[in-house]
Amino acid sequence: MTYSEIRTFFRDYIEGSHPIPLKEYLEKASFSYDEATGKVTHDSNPDSKQIALRKDWINQ
Repeated sequence: MTYSEIRTFFRDYIEGSHPIPLKEYLEKASFSYDEATGKVTHDSNPDSKQIALRKDWINQ
């Protein structure tokens, strides 16, 4: 068993054909994503929630 949100994610993005919304997810951790080039950059002034998320995601 798993959380319904995780099941929905797998259904839509892993099993399905929806592209993963990288731009949306990365912005939550104060990263910018250029969909045309695939380049990811970090914003220089993240707020406290973004800093906490970065630490949880990538220990940064």
